Amino acid sequence: MRNVLSYLDAFAPLLTFIFFLRNKEALKEKTFRYIFLFLIVQLLYNSMATGIALIMKYYFHEMGNNIIFFHLNCLISFYAILCYFKEVKVIKTRLLIFVLFVMMYVWCLIIGDGIFRFNSIGYSLASLSVIILCFKYYYFLLQNPQLDNFFYSPNFWIITGLLTYNVCNFIIFITFSYLAKNTPHTGDLWLFHNVLLAILCMYLIKAVICKKKELMLFSSL
Repeated sequence: MRNVLSYLDAFAPLLTFIFFLRNKEALKEKTFRYIFLFLIVQLLYNSMATGIALIMKYYFHEMGNNIIFFHLNCLISFYAILCYFKEVKVIKTRLLIFVLFVMMYVWCLIIGDGIFRFNSIGYSLASLSVIILCFKYYYFLLQNPQLDNFFYSPNFWIITGLLTYNVCNFIIFITFSYLAKNTPHTGDLWLFHNVLLAILCMYLIKAVICKKKELMLFSSL
């Protein structure tokens, strides 16, 4: 069971990636393209991180250091999510927010444990930023009561998935570095993160299904 959960952070995005490809009509919309980019990043960097760890364990009998992939994952994923939120008009500019975030992320690496350690503060800042943007989207829904069919909206499911993932993972991110230094088997905590990523992927699949139904409805008119 533990091995299954260990590979879930690559396996779940892979299945969702395939599902997106089988429903290419959704990718014609810019919002889904940015979510698709987010999926590619998860699949690519999580697979490489797992691959490096397995190779090091098999040939050198140690886990090796794959943290660089986690840094790249966080930065590129955050940019993709910012692009998505700009597309759905939650934010007006993505570049300024991203530049400020990169500066904060690098600063956290400098004052923290360095580039070869998990950046708890950087990950937490990314997570908190996404949470705030998700709530801003919900506020927009409350301000527009005429949108009574938002449960059928693809964006509602995408943002609900992002909120679920980031709210639950915030505690993991902010405590991970401390726990890694002071408690054994901290890696088991990351298995819970993998489960949350799989749940996010389910929300994204739900969003594609909603988009597919939406397109079928418009084509029948």
